[in-house]
Amino acid sequence: LIMSPALYLSKFGRRIPWVVTFHAPSFQEIKVQHSTEITADIKQSLSQNLMIRVLVRLVRLLNKSSLKKAKKVISLSRYSNQLLREYFNINGNQVSLIPGGVDLDIYKYTEDKQAAKHKAGLSQGAFIMLTIRRLEPRMGIQNVIKALPEIKKHFPHILLVIAGTGSIRTKLEKLAGELKVADQVMFTGYRSEKQKVVFYQAADIFIMPTLALEGFGLSTLEAMASGTPVLATPVGSNKEIIGKLNPQLLFRDTQPQAMADLIIKMLGTRENLREIGRDCRKFVLENYSWDKTAEMTENLYKEVISKNRQYICQ
Repeated sequence: LIMSPALYLSKFGRRIPWVVTFHAPSFQEIKVQHSTEITADIKQSLSQNLMIRVLVRLVRLLNKSSLKKAKKVISLSRYSNQLLREYFNINGNQVSLIPGGVDLDIYKYTEDKQAAKHKAGLSQGAFIMLTIRRLEPRMGIQNVIKALPEIKKHFPHILLVIAGTGSIRTKLEKLAGELKVADQVMFTGYRSEKQKVVFYQAADIFIMPTLALEGFGLSTLEAMASGTPVLATPVGSNKEIIGKLNPQLLFRDTQPQAMADLIIKMLGTRENLREIGRDCRKFVLENYSWDKTAEMTENLYKEVISKNRQYICQ
């Protein structure tokens, strides 16, 4: 959402039509980052707080200028449309809803979970819960870890695999130790795209535990395309994607107890997971294929070019 100032201010930049893809309000992400429960123990100095406020205002200004300049704004979800209206007063004909897509030739379904677990280097005897996220407070991974003690009582062979990097990894590792579930949590760090494909296939369920500002969960679609059922918090676009497929796959809220309750319920009917996984794959094929997204995006750019040809050709 932040264009190059030099290009934006240049004669060429002022003339050509812009198309901006909106993921989330960056300034709001910064605010949430510094107000989430897990960071409450960090006492920030007055100067730090002032710097954060200045940064938030600057980023919001840059976000707004980019959006106002755009002939068209691509929004990935109805929730993103709501954010555009709420924070930037952008709506109507300026916004086009084009959901993200998944390359179904890369993210493939497999019937053999055991072989996928072996390939991923994961225990074949464990029930694998996977989440692939940036390790930041608003992603909600802390609540999945807090849910583990209750889940462990019922299913001791559970393993939560956390793939990704971020600023709170040390805090999350400490939390797992304090709750005596360190043996049930594996931090893998960064995973390449090829490695992610295998992890999605190996997982028995995928957890999307976002606390706020989930503009569009691409990892949700990648997991579903791989035939892995997704359980998600009822936040942002999670409700659009998961709720459209099966509302019973949404946690009732974002709290650890809600996560534990639904995960335990799902593990109690494990024989249904394979069928749910096939439904997930079919759902993505019908609604979120990369070909469909690419076609919609191409058509939008053709429309913008057609309506602004006189400026482009000057």
